[in-house]
Amino acid sequence: MEKEIKFKITKDIGIKIPKNMELKAFQNFFTYIRKSLKIKYTRNIHIDSILKKCKSKFYKAVYDCIRKCVIINIKKVPQTFITNISIKYNSLFLDYTIYKLYNFFGLMPYPLETILKNKYCIKNKENFFKYILLSRIDDLYLLYIQSKRYKKEIELMKKKKGIKMTLLYKFVAENLVNYYYYSKPHKKRNKIGRVKNENINYITNNNNKFNKVYKKNVDNEKINIKGKEIENKKEKKTKKFYYVDKFF
Repeated sequence: MEKEIKFKITKDIGIKIPKNMELKAFQNFFTYIRKSLKIKYTRNIHIDSILKKCKSKFYKAVYDCIRKCVIINIKKVPQTFITNISIKYNSLFLDYTIYKLYNFFGLMPYPLETILKNKYCIKNKENFFKYILLSRIDDLYLLYIQSKRYKKEIELMKKKKGIKMTLLYKFVAENLVNYYYYSKPHKKRNKIGRVKNENINYITNNNNKFNKVYKKNVDNEKINIKGKEIENKKEKKTKKFYYVDKFF
């Protein structure tokens, strides 16, 4: 399966990979595109910097969607989460729903059922709110990069950064999910050459405890909106892009 996955280069970038050239790693694709566009290497165009921008813009879009749906205060995801762009760390969260992610960081003031029951959700925004909260991060990100909001961000970037920088950004943004799914984690070494493991123990150590809390919070929601979830799945193909532009 991993061998079949290829990072996509959209037609508007105007670059084709020669048939005799094998580019497997994401970094190889990135470097080839940067050199083909004749972009001089600087710290600002380091792949890590662009990944942080992509991640930041996505979660800002998600937060803006949530804020439009409720009358209560729901906090943003921590900045430490946004700025951590390591492969090992982010791959752990891709299959989380937004609701699970927000609960993980203790950002939800009430369970979803309570928000809906107590009318903390703006009238006629209930279904949109549930759609965002119960969507997986990887699925929602793929919808985001097809949205009007993303297209506006790209157009604004062209004016500020120029077409070449924008095309490089687009490549990273539109391959971000596959980057975290299929790239191998980087290994850092300290001065004496030993492999320095990434410190993500708090995720795995607290996982069982979190799952108990999360399960308790969402059990009622699963019971009460089960019928709606099934209905949404049936209508997914027709409503998919409606939700995208309605929110993003």
